[in-house]
Amino acid sequence: MNSADAVNPGDAVPLLDVRDLRVSFGSRGHFGRGGVLRAVNDVSLQIAAGETLGLVGESGSGKSTTGNAILKLVPIESGSISVEGQDIANVRGKALRHLRGRMQMVFQDPYSSLDPSATVGSSIAEPLRVHQRMSGRKSAERVAELLELVGLPPRATRAVTPTSSPAASASASRSRGHWR
Repeated sequence: MNSADAVNPGDAVPLLDVRDLRVSFGSRGHFGRGGVLRAVNDVSLQIAAGETLGLVGESGSGKSTTGNAILKLVPIESGSISVEGQDIANVRGKALRHLRGRMQMVFQDPYSSLDPSATVGSSIAEPLRVHQRMSGRKSAERVAELLELVGLPPRATRAVTPTSSPAASASASRSRGHWR
C-alpha cells in the first residue's frame, strides 16, 4: 500500500501530503546533446501529526531533490504538495518564508548538518531564535524542555556536538563540559 493512500486516524488532515511528485532537470549530455534527467518520479507520501519520516535511498536517488521540492527550493514538474490541507503551489514571499521556518530537512551527513564547534544547546536554539524569533531566555527554556523530552540532562546544552573532531571535542569538553 502506498503511504499516501493510508487513512489517517480520525481522518485528520495530514501535516504534509505529497501526491505524484515529479521533478526533472535539463541536462546538457555528451557532445552538447540535451536531455532530461528525471530526479523524482511519482513520489507520494503523507506525514501526520507526531510522525517522523526518514527518506532512504541510494546516492542520486532523489532524496534531497524530494525535500527541496517540498520546501519549494526547486520547481516541480507535476504533482501536488499540501501542508496542513493547504496546497502550497502558489505560496510565495513572506508566507513561503514562514512555511519554510516550520519545516526542515535533516541530512544524513552530520558533518554537513551540524557545526562541530557549536554546543548542543546553541544548535537547538538557533532555529528557535531565527524562525520563531524567540528571545535568548525563552529559547533556553525551550531547549531545556526538548532535552528533557528526549531523556538528556540539562547540562547537555553545554556539550559540543558529537560530530566534532577528537581534538576540538576534547578542547570544548574541557571548557564547556560534556554530558557523558
